[in-house]
Amino acid sequence: MDKVRLGRILGKGARQAARTAWDAIDAATAPDPNPPKPTANRPVAASVSQKPTVMPPSMRSAANPTQPNRDAVVTAVAKAVDAAQSLERGKRQMKQAALAPIKRAGHALWLEVTGSFFLIFAIGFGVNAWRVRTMHGRPTVAFFCIMCVLFLYFSATSFMKARRR
Repeated sequence: MDKVRLGRILGKGARQAARTAWDAIDAATAPDPNPPKPTANRPVAASVSQKPTVMPPSMRSAANPTQPNRDAVVTAVAKAVDAAQSLERGKRQMKQAALAPIKRAGHALWLEVTGSFFLIFAIGFGVNAWRVRTMHGRPTVAFFCIMCVLFLYFSATSFMKARRR
């Protein structure tokens, strides 16, 4: 499919987004227009790696201005740890908010499927109780009736739990 036809199908917004993406790709793959120039006595790589560390004045100690202030560093680290913990807590809450409805629906569906299987067994026991009512003695009929009632109970409670969800 050519670009013109695709653009007509997707519309003006898609064409503009494609143009922006192509411009970004071209800009990312283009060479640096202003490369750093090496000095006469040092190559470029050495000048980049020997760059001095600049600290804000609030992080410098009064006794030694080149060393960071201990309290400021401790505060900065505590803020970073707090931010990381907040981020983790936010991720956990977002995951819980996104997956809770899916989990609830899946659990209700599982209860309905289980109730259906219990109902199938209850029907089977009921049919067998009806068949053997005249052929065999009362203990066999009683067994099938008890099993039928038991599986009907399992089925009913499973459907009621699914309804509550």
